[in-house]
Amino acid sequence: MRRVLMLAVVVVMLMSSVAVASAQNGTTIYIVGYGDTLARIAARFGTTVNEVAAVNGIYNVNLIYVGQQLVIPTGHYPPPPPPPTQPPPPPQTSYYVIQRGDTLARIAAWFGTTVHALQQANGILNPNYIYAGMVLYIPPAAPPPPIYVTAYHVRYGDRLALIAARFGTTVNAIVSYNGIYNPNLIYAGMLIYIPRYY
Repeated sequence: MRRVLMLAVVVVMLMSSVAVASAQNGTTIYIVGYGDTLARIAARFGTTVNEVAAVNGIYNVNLIYVGQQLVIPTGHYPPPPPPPTQPPPPPQTSYYVIQRGDTLARIAAWFGTTVHALQQANGILNPNYIYAGMVLYIPPAAPPPPIYVTAYHVRYGDRLALIAARFGTTVNAIVSYNGIYNPNLIYAGMLIYIPRYY
């Protein structure tokens, strides 16, 4: 009976994610839990998949297993990019009414932008689901560079709308600058950059 109980405790420990702080060189030992991916682990600790893979000698970033010990480089974060010297001119707003036979790829090519930019600007989840008569907002070809960028670690209870209001920017600016695909999916400890446009 004791052996069964000990085995159950070991299985539970392996299935739960465990992080142990290490004093050497600002690293953390992390034990992979059920459902973990390198991308989620890297985001949780404010590092990159490539850094975690390089430190641990992982050649296939999609191949990790429950119970595997990973050394996570922590304690250093990339500095935000330097601010530009002059503010850019304000972007011009344009709209397009979709015609029969149009595709997002064709519209993006016409306006010198990308399908991804059109999807983000118009909240389109499926780029193949557009229809004649639909009005598209056409974002500027290149977003204006931010005047000032602040590194920020998301706190428990934060939402992008609250963060944007706190820093005097917009949710769209934060989402675009950080490449966030789902603005409702942020978590405590996540490192994001807050761009401010003036």
